[in-house]
Amino acid sequence: HTRIAGHQRAHRHSFSGNFVVRLPFGHGEHWASEAGSALNALIGGWEVTGLVRFRTGFPLSIGDGFNYATNWQHDGIGTLIHPVQTHIVLNGPGGVPNLFSDSAAVLANDFEFTLPGENGSRNVIRGPAYTSTDLGIFKSFIMPWGRERQRLQFRITAFNVFNEVNFSAGAPWFPGNVSGFNGITLDPTSPATFGQITSTVGPRGGAREMETAIRYEF
Repeated sequence: HTRIAGHQRAHRHSFSGNFVVRLPFGHGEHWASEAGSALNALIGGWEVTGLVRFRTGFPLSIGDGFNYATNWQHDGIGTLIHPVQTHIVLNGPGGVPNLFSDSAAVLANDFEFTLPGENGSRNVIRGPAYTSTDLGIFKSFIMPWGRERQRLQFRITAFNVFNEVNFSAGAPWFPGNVSGFNGITLDPTSPATFGQITSTVGPRGGAREMETAIRYEF
């Protein structure tokens, strides 16, 4: 569960796992443990690391337009009358990604105005899922001094190595995202933009990033 701005939002499934693999070649390893200095410098001291993250989408609520249920700027939520499945369409109406395969049909047939005294239907649809994989490759060289306690390590790390596109999770604490806050618009008074996804998540929009580093161990 993640708590933001005093509201709790939950996703059904979440997985996070990391690994560190030291390749078994070179001095002290399973293969080529007796390799000479030159060969060991080539095949020894390699490590591969990774971090894999996946979660399903956060719950969202369709807005009720500008009909405020309690006080100003606390708009109500619409009422679900038929089950709705989210299915991201990359080239939706207006050429913009959309949370629904047919946003016009969802707006016209599956939700209705919430009458005074009714509660509406909260958290009945799901936002986009999220997946990302980070990967690092490290190569260590033993220094010819310090009795092998000193190493020079070169690192290359890629964040979101597969360049997965992760769309905005929306704003569960803001029913209907009337202003398109946090990248998803679920305002029934704006049919032209209903269901549109206008942003991605992550640093610099979540695109793949790479960094290199040198580390000296002693």
